[in-house]
Amino acid sequence: MPVTAQEIMEEVRAAYASCASYRDRGNVRTDFLRPSGELYMSTDRPFLTVFQRPDRFRYEYRDDDTCRRYVVWREGVAVRSRWDMMRAEQREESLVLALAGATGVSGGSAHTVPSLLLPDEFEGNTVRQFVDVELVGEVTLDGVRCHHLTAAATHDSIDLWTAIDACLIRRIQRRFARGTFATASVTDYHPSVGINLGDDEFRFDGPGIAVVN
Repeated sequence: MPVTAQEIMEEVRAAYASCASYRDRGNVRTDFLRPSGELYMSTDRPFLTVFQRPDRFRYEYRDDDTCRRYVVWREGVAVRSRWDMMRAEQREESLVLALAGATGVSGGSAHTVPSLLLPDEFEGNTVRQFVDVELVGEVTLDGVRCHHLTAAATHDSIDLWTAIDACLIRRIQRRFARGTFATASVTDYHPSVGINLGDDEFRFDGPGIAVVN
C-alpha cells in the first residue's frame, strides 16, 4: 500500500491509465464569492463519462441553469462534438481538441479524468500539474474509505479525496482567488472501472444526464 502522497498519486495515475473500461457520473458545484467572501451565485454542472479501451469514448455535461448539453464522442478515428448553444454537430480533428472546447464551460470535468485515462494523448493532465501534494489522512466519504490530500496549482488551493481500494478520484475541491474574483468549487465523482459497457452508452445522441446530487 502507498504510504506517501507521491506514491498515492502514482497509484491514482496508474489506475486510470491501465483500466480497460471506465464510467463515472458526477457534478461540479461552483460558488462565486464577493471580495468579502459572501456567496452571490452558485452553478451545478452534472457530467457523465464512459470509456472503453482502446478508442471508444463519450463525455457529456449539462448546464443546469440553461439545460444545454455539451457532448464529445469518439469511435476509432472519428471524433464528433455538439454543444446545444451552437446547435450544429462538429467533426473534430482529435479528442483532445474536442474536449478542450468543453473544458472551461464544464468546470474542468471535461479534462481531468479523460487526461488520466489517455495520458499519451494529452500533453499534461490536471493531476500532474498539482504541486506541494501532502497527505492529510484517511476519511470516509459517501461510505468509501479515502485518502485526503492537499495540493496547489496555478492560483488554486486544492483538496483531493481518492478511494483507498480503487485508487480513483472521488472528490476535488478547489479554491481560486485572483484580485477581487474568487470561486470555490467541488467536483464529486461516482466512478467504476472494469465494467461491461453497452453500445447504447456510447451513442452520440444518447439520453440526457440524470442530476447527480
